[in-house]
Amino acid sequence: MILRDLSEDDKIKFNEIHSCYRYTMLYAAKSILKDDDLAEDAVQESFIKLARYINRIGDVKSNKTRSFVHIIAKHVAIDIYRKRKHENCVYVEEFYEIESKNSVDTQVIKNLEVQEIVTMIIDMPELYREPLKLNLIYEIPPKEVADILNLNYELVKKRIQRGKSILREKLNSKDY
Repeated sequence: MILRDLSEDDKIKFNEIHSCYRYTMLYAAKSILKDDDLAEDAVQESFIKLARYINRIGDVKSNKTRSFVHIIAKHVAIDIYRKRKHENCVYVEEFYEIESKNSVDTQVIKNLEVQEIVTMIIDMPELYREPLKLNLIYEIPPKEVADILNLNYELVKKRIQRGKSILREKLNSKDY
């Protein structure tokens, strides 16, 4: 659904959501993407998604709406992050940052180690895989992982802790 297809009441609601949550969404997206322009793109894409679900939103200032908007922004940002990582593109600023911090050889070794850890996480039982993936790969704090997965914070924290323990055991058993 496009904005012009919305009823007048829905347009008003959409504008209220935009004015109330735009910066919250931008912060959420920026915490994942670490880039202002990409975060802005994520917010715009999130609002397009929100327009499709505008009829499901009741009170704009309710906790339910705030959580809904936050989750959409997070997931859109994660999708952009995945696409960007999948394309293996390196922006000019990142290249100079890598060059200044490490030699190319060191960076290649580090990327191989990260890929091995990602593979280990993917091979884990789903119980630990999802919380670990969000926490370690996307660097989302456990509290926000709990919100995204709609689980109790303590449960998510424990699953991340146990998953890290399993990872440590696997890494210690590897020959380097």
